[in-house]
Amino acid sequence: MDERVEMPYFGEVGAGPEVMMPEHTSEIRLIPRHLADDGDAVVEVRGDSMNLAGIYPGMNLLVKHQDHAELGDIVLASVPWHGTVVKRLAMREGRPQLVSESMAYYPPIPMSDDVHIVGVVQHGWVEIKLKKKA
Repeated sequence: MDERVEMPYFGEVGAGPEVMMPEHTSEIRLIPRHLADDGDAVVEVRGDSMNLAGIYPGMNLLVKHQDHAELGDIVLASVPWHGTVVKRLAMREGRPQLVSESMAYYPPIPMSDDVHIVGVVQHGWVEIKLKKKA
């Protein structure tokens, strides 16, 4: 059986609709021990703008808090009027932008002084809860 460890849970991030991420939390999530060393916190995805990257609504993401990322990384970013979003950092039109991984969401969000990377996604998973037979 896979041992689990406690990890801070920082709420929901938007992959489509606007969702705000709290600054601090007292809530925790239990995650598989083999994932724990790769990140600092867990967030839950709301929205479907990252479906083509294999990130779906309700999925948990393990995030490493950092203020920088490499092109191609899937990141959490603080975006004015959108809250904290999960997007891919990509080069478009000659500059870095936050890009959705769904045909339904456009345009990309240009990186600017007001847009800040707050973490890089390390792992994602879905919790499956089975009902016990009576």
